[in-house]
Amino acid sequence: MNIFVPYLLKEVNYMVKEEVIKLKIEGKSYSEISRILGVNESTAKTIYNRFKNSHPESFCPMCSKFLIQTKGHRQKRFCSSKCKDHYWNLMKNQKNK
Repeated sequence: MNIFVPYLLKEVNYMVKEEVIKLKIEGKSYSEISRILGVNESTAKTIYNRFKNSHPESFCPMCSKFLIQTKGHRQKRFCSSKCKDHYWNLMKNQKNK
């Protein structure tokens, strides 16, 4: 067995993970991602959910869209004013109950 095989497998896995995340952020469904990359649909879901859970500040809390943060500026919390308004209305209603 070649010594470089484990290294190559790690490199392939890393490339697949990056591609799954990129395609999901572009709006592709898990079934489309699995067809494009040739991975199991549940594998694509797991990869993306682990990424999402490890970077919670990078996603809108209402619609889960990926937020692109600008370096040197305050971090965005919502993707749009519509999501922001909806979120705060929900929080206000929960507080009143």
